[in-house]
Amino acid sequence: MLNVLSLFDGLSGARVALHNLGIKCRYFASEIDEPAIMVSKKNWPDAIRLGDVKYIDINKLPVIDLLIAGFPCQDMSQANASGTGAKIEYKPGLKGAKSSLFFSALDILHKLKPKHFIFENVSSHLSVEVTKHIGREPVKLNSAHFSAQRRSRLFWTNFNVSQPANKSTLCINDILDKGKPAEGTYRPRVTQQIKDTKWIGVSDIKSYQESKVYCTNYKSPCINTRFFPRVAVAPGYYRKLTIQELERLQGLPAGYTAGQYKYHRLKMLGNAFTVPVIEHLIKCMQKKKSPVYLQHSFNFSI
Repeated sequence: MLNVLSLFDGLSGARVALHNLGIKCRYFASEIDEPAIMVSKKNWPDAIRLGDVKYIDINKLPVIDLLIAGFPCQDMSQANASGTGAKIEYKPGLKGAKSSLFFSALDILHKLKPKHFIFENVSSHLSVEVTKHIGREPVKLNSAHFSAQRRSRLFWTNFNVSQPANKSTLCINDILDKGKPAEGTYRPRVTQQIKDTKWIGVSDIKSYQESKVYCTNYKSPCINTRFFPRVAVAPGYYRKLTIQELERLQGLPAGYTAGQYKYHRLKMLGNAFTVPVIEHLIKCMQKKKSPVYLQHSFNFSI
């Protein structure tokens, strides 16, 4: 049985991955967002709750086989960048109130020295700084290779991570609830294709990002914490993806986040791991013969 410590645990997507792989574990979860904690408790009542990452007493923890930390990305995201070209500035970065929690996780990593670890965050100009602190180069994995959603993330580990041998061909159509009525009409425009996603029109929403209407024969854009993606369900007509469809995009069972307010569910899903990606990482971890330590001193209820 593995001892797993999940920092910034959210809705416990890592626990879902372990369950899907048939891995038994003692699961220690650190999280402060109450709706996410309630979802985790509903699905995993046996998880051991540790509260705020800043106040974890590591002396009370056993030897940890796997530490997982998807530390907050808000202060590192390009959405918070200003300027253009060489003058672009990322504020506030790792000094921000949220992303600075990275150092709490880093401190736990160095003190606990787990057999294996996975750190996760968005790719940005500041990723170089994270790499310097962790002492390991990251691997970039895209959820599009495992699911119907395009979501690129960096993963820092102490084991070798490969790209998937067989990339997923799932698209939005594969996760849709069929027969739901359209909510409005969209204005056609020149088709825009970005990698695996394609948007084919705009709705009457003023926000540029929110107005995009996506073709269901392609991958979904990355789920965010603020609004529901709009998809074309018939020629000239669109609707927003549902919570259950977003759950499927993240590799969760439909209904996993049930019982919480809709926009709380959207937020926790936007912040969550894509479960099949974590499954892939754990499979890579299982292939490893011995851990590489840092040289630094410093029950579903659905």
